[in-house]
Amino acid sequence: MKIRFVSEELLKWNISVSSSSFNNHTSMLRPYEMIKHSESLITPSSSEFNLADGIANLKRAINHRLQIIESIYKLKDIKFKNAPKGGYLELLECYGLAKPYIIKLLMEIRNRIEHDDAKPPKKERCQELLDITWYFLKSTDKLVYSITNSVLIEPVEKQGYFGKYGCDMHVDFSKKVFKMSGWIPSSFITTKKENSFFQINCTVMHDGEFWRNKDSNIHKDKTKEDIWIIGNLKVSEEQKKEFLIKILTAN
Repeated sequence: MKIRFVSEELLKWNISVSSSSFNNHTSMLRPYEMIKHSESLITPSSSEFNLADGIANLKRAINHRLQIIESIYKLKDIKFKNAPKGGYLELLECYGLAKPYIIKLLMEIRNRIEHDDAKPPKKERCQELLDITWYFLKSTDKLVYSITNSVLIEPVEKQGYFGKYGCDMHVDFSKKVFKMSGWIPSSFITTKKENSFFQINCTVMHDGEFWRNKDSNIHKDKTKEDIWIIGNLKVSEEQKKEFLIKILTAN
């Protein structure tokens, strides 16, 4: 095994989903069933009690979705610098996955109803909160239904490396283990630890000369300046966070 360090410039390349698994567990539908029930409670003719029950059900739907997200990705496990001290919605915001303000407002309204016997908002406001909850579920559907297993990292044309390089990064969310394989320019890899570099423990590493006279149809464009690597990444909590942001927001 060879220990090397790879430039984080790699993360400025284009990142797209290359492999994902589909989660079709029946529990995925549960928040929408809760919203459906809230729709039956939040109507023009609803009483205050019905509106209060409808709001409580919206909070249940959101909490259910948040629990599913955490069960899959276990984002709480990463203790990065300046991590939010608020709730889980703030944590999702750090990863670019949610905007918490309106959802937090719904939570506060529900808590005032539950703990202070406050009256629910007007029917029009309750309907707005129902719609907001629906949009929150829709915006996080991809997270719970299509779970990214690996992403493809490729340079865009203007970066000068277009068409020659590319890496696949695989992630195990439960263990926070990252693996990488692919071609990178030799200028992106070093034997010494530097700022803005991440460590890779290489199980395979060679340059383009490895393929000379082996098969003229494979990697024939590669030279000594091109490095093939396969290995496991050994990264800090901050780097884990940055990798996950890239992976979770990839299309």
